[in-house]
Amino acid sequence: MPEILRSLVLMSHLKEESIDTWVDRLRGDDLLAVICGFVPGQIPGVGTFYDLLDRFWLGEKPCRIRKARKKRTKLADGEKLPPKYPGVMDRLVARLLEGRAFTCREESVLHQILAISVVRPSLELGLLGDPKDMTTAGDGSIYETGGSPHGKKICKCEERCDCKRRFSDPEADWGWDSYRKAWVYGHTGYDITAAGSRYDLPIYIGMGRHPATIASWPYAAWTISEGSTRTSSLQDSLPMPPMTPTPSMSC
Repeated sequence: MPEILRSLVLMSHLKEESIDTWVDRLRGDDLLAVICGFVPGQIPGVGTFYDLLDRFWLGEKPCRIRKARKKRTKLADGEKLPPKYPGVMDRLVARLLEGRAFTCREESVLHQILAISVVRPSLELGLLGDPKDMTTAGDGSIYETGGSPHGKKICKCEERCDCKRRFSDPEADWGWDSYRKAWVYGHTGYDITAAGSRYDLPIYIGMGRHPATIASWPYAAWTISEGSTRTSSLQDSLPMPPMTPTPSMSC
């Protein structure tokens, strides 16, 4: 698996989007194969790559067939969409204080890979600053997807209709970007960085979650012992869990 992970990182760095094409490149370029850790002439098949990717996500695969999602009413300057689940932060904080762990989320494997292979080595090298006096910063953003918001028509209607369609990115949705003052079709992201270091490196990367649910970041909290955190304006009025790690929050 390390070789395939390294291969996927290199694939992203070289801006290659097709696994099929990437496997062909590896089989035709011994240098790329060696950089990834493969033995030339013994490159895994395309199916092996997809099998590994499927294991990264513990949840069920979303159904690609659904109705198109529409934009909501345009918001005023500085206005944000209201929380979809009011009170969710209070409930999450209460559960954290009770010692409940959040280790069974769909993205848990990805968080473990980031913590073990990236965050922990960076901490040991001193790239994240002093772990006993760490300053973190968190903020959300909207990432535009490459999938079409219109989907592919699968019905036999000759005129415009509201029938279900097939989408390449079925979990994408419309969201209002208050910075760009425009609707963006994609996903919500939330990043936490080690703001006290000169490198400002990420220690947590979350996708598809409302910023208010930052209480569920179990695989980044282990790096924080004492210090402070800066978050987006959305969280200024929300309860926050204590920043001292507990056994249930360690990886």
